[in-house]
Amino acid sequence: MATDSGDISMITDDARYAMTVLGQAGQDLTSNWSSAHGAISGASGQTGSDLLGQTFLQTYQPRATIIAKAMRKSVQVPGLLADAGHRGIDNYEAADTMSRGFFGEISHD
Repeated sequence: MATDSGDISMITDDARYAMTVLGQAGQDLTSNWSSAHGAISGASGQTGSDLLGQTFLQTYQPRATIIAKAMRKSVQVPGLLADAGHRGIDNYEAADTMSRGFFGEISHD
């Protein structure tokens, strides 16, 4: 069984690229959801005002509202993760640079 050594090692260029791709995917998801939500919302107004249309809306509308609320939150997640990832990479690089500097202070005399 593998054990965790507790070491942290990161290839920062690869990690930055991954966070950039994740952020772009989040932007695409947000844009596509916005378009889909507009179409879905518009369709509910086309059900008609007769008994059949109103009966459908009574079941459909509450569920559509719940889904829309959940999606508004969900589409933000990739961007939030990408932002957190970029901050983590910046912190990693800063800590690595500072730690490397401590070794330069060691005298070999």
